[in-house]
Amino acid sequence: MEFKPNGTKVLIEPLQENEVIHGKIIVENQTRRSQKGIVIACGMKEDGSPMHFTPGDKVMFSSVAGSNLELNGKAYLLLRQEEIWGTLVDYS
Repeated sequence: MEFKPNGTKVLIEPLQENEVIHGKIIVENQTRRSQKGIVIACGMKEDGSPMHFTPGDKVMFSSVAGSNLELNGKAYLLLRQEEIWGTLVDYS
């Protein structure tokens, strides 16, 4: 199933946060939601101008932003464009 966000909404696939290793026990950080994700789909501004983000961009956002959404058994977040802090750029 394909999902097309309305307005200035952005569909994000959250990236898994790194696991914390204590001794030989791996503890997953499940106390808070990821703040990083990959843009999957974008809506359209009312005036027809392009969004600030495009599918494939790696972005950062508040851990309390957006709404949880499940599509085809996979977890996503639906955020307004304004809730995204910015794009992560790899300089390596």
